[in-house]
Amino acid sequence: MRTTRRSTIAVALLLAALLLMAVVPAAQAAPETAPAASCGYWYTVQSGQGWYSVSAATGVSVPALQAANPGKVRPPNNWLYVGESLWIPCGAPPPPPPPSCGYWYTVQPGQGWYSVSAVTGVSVWSLQAANPGKVRPPNNWLYAGEKLWIPCGAP
Repeated sequence: MRTTRRSTIAVALLLAALLLMAVVPAAQAAPETAPAASCGYWYTVQSGQGWYSVSAATGVSVPALQAANPGKVRPPNNWLYVGESLWIPCGAPPPPPPPSCGYWYTVQPGQGWYSVSAVTGVSVWSLQAANPGKVRPPNNWLYAGEKLWIPCGAP
């Protein structure tokens, strides 16, 4: 009798776990709709971006971004996922296109801002100013395969 009871409990727990696995992704995959305010635009999160780099790229404060996207705030780390869409509220113009003079550089494994600066001949400050969405405090890491805009004529 004791074995039957344990088996019944195990089956019930397994079914509950399967049900949760089916319900949670369905709830997360709900279609996105624009917030009530019609002024704003959708922004797609790029590789390596977090709330601060999206804030720098869009000119909207982190608290304002999180208030406009409450379903995307995931404590304790508040990570964003590549390809995820964020609503950028009014008052913030779309990010400007990169300058017409320059080229895209692909970060190689093991490279950081200083090694990219040495390879391209462009100062770290100029690289970071041209790529504000790639500056990730506190470590300012770059990721292999990431694209950086290298401005021409920069010191």
